[in-house]
Amino acid sequence: MLLSAFDFRHNAIGFLRLAFAALVVFSHAFTLGGFGDDPVSRWSGEHEDLGNIAVAGFFVLSGFLITRSAERARTVPRFLWHRFLRIFPAFWVCLVVTALVLAPVVALLEGRSLAGYVAAAGDSPWRYLVVNADLTMRQYGVAGLLSQVPYPRAFDGSLWTLRFEFGCYLAVGVLAAVGLVRRRRSVVAALTAVLYLAYAVPVALDGVVKLPFPFDVVVRGNDRLVAELIVYFFAGATAYLYRDRIRLTRALGIAGLVISAVALHYPIYGLVLPIGFSAATLWLAAELPLRDVDRRFDLSYGLYIYAFPLQQIAAECGLSRLGVAVSTAVPLAGALAMAAGSWVLVERPALALKEATPPALRWLLEPRRARP
Repeated sequence: MLLSAFDFRHNAIGFLRLAFAALVVFSHAFTLGGFGDDPVSRWSGEHEDLGNIAVAGFFVLSGFLITRSAERARTVPRFLWHRFLRIFPAFWVCLVVTALVLAPVVALLEGRSLAGYVAAAGDSPWRYLVVNADLTMRQYGVAGLLSQVPYPRAFDGSLWTLRFEFGCYLAVGVLAAVGLVRRRRSVVAALTAVLYLAYAVPVALDGVVKLPFPFDVVVRGNDRLVAELIVYFFAGATAYLYRDRIRLTRALGIAGLVISAVALHYPIYGLVLPIGFSAATLWLAAELPLRDVDRRFDLSYGLYIYAFPLQQIAAECGLSRLGVAVSTAVPLAGALAMAAGSWVLVERPALALKEATPPALRWLLEPRRARP
């Protein structure tokens, strides 16, 4: 089928996002439980792991949906208001829950007093709330806790990607503001091609030739992951803009999965995955029968932001002694419960304000009405 026939009302995106979040939990169970690399990391020679691949799938779907949102929004400020409501309220509540509920539990487990925890200097819980509030995770540890677990002094390592996801939203907002989303899709496609080549070519040549600056930056640790996620986001965005030209078939979807899996084992993975895995992800979103999973409860975001601290608490309690399956399942169950609470108490009420206009933002969201 042509991608233009994609059914935005009934699709498998909700299931895929939930599955990707669960795969991140499974991947993290290896690192956080001290079990070594996950199976994908071992297969790829530690170039990638299952968590990175799952987050890449998130970014493909996000690019696809967010570009549609920007195209359909009445104004760019309204589009950004929608994006703010989707990310920030639940994120802020997660910071509060971590600093004022989960971290104190760890303090008690470690035999520390709550008074000592509250009065901690340096990486205090209050500093954790303030310096991380803009999505830029400047502090992962709280009060020196979690120093003896396999992945020490980090309460919620998953949150680092949110800054770059929201950055991609802002980039789409800029592209929409200058008319490129609706009228000059070829410019977006060219931008995606440049981003893809700037990421894929250095990754493929890493270890083969000495890369000059600035190409060497792309292959350094988190810089490579950031570049990778941005490419996947814009692959999804470009797929949406060219949905009238892209034909998704079962053969293409399966081939994308198989070729991506094989390519992970070789240095060419950076050239292959952004195309093959992006195509496979969109095909699965269109064709999987598990539709409308998120119609009443969208647990994927809450699962993603709450699983990591629960996995760290599980490691603190010695749950890893029971094996990787238990180290995955128990925090996963707890995180799903917290995700349900996040959806009911924070995310759904926040999203209900999408068409609201706070008085302080009327000049921005409704500029014509604000004029005398």
